[in-house]
Amino acid sequence: MMADLKGLNVGEFGKTVSLYCRWNGIVQDLSNYSTSAGYVYMVKCWSPKPVKEISFPAGPTSTANEAAGIVQFSPSSDKYFDRPGIWEGQIFIEGPGVYIKSDRFTIEVGE
Repeated sequence: MMADLKGLNVGEFGKTVSLYCRWNGIVQDLSNYSTSAGYVYMVKCWSPKPVKEISFPAGPTSTANEAAGIVQFSPSSDKYFDRPGIWEGQIFIEGPGVYIKSDRFTIEVGE
């Protein structure tokens, strides 16, 4: 299986990960969902079995990234990938009257 995202390893943190927010395979313009307007971004990831969920605060880091559909997150010393394998991930956006989910994507986590 070919993963959508590669280059992450077990226990690694501090690296910024950039993702394109896609829905039905199309990259989305996120300009209407600015963090400055109160929208909150989260990247949720699910491990291989036994399944564990980890949520990372996320968001576009500039207006250019918003328009390009780029969302970024960083694993931290208390939230990181703790086992190798193919994980699944999804971007969530919540705000005034809005709850949006991206397409799911896969993450290859190495040892």
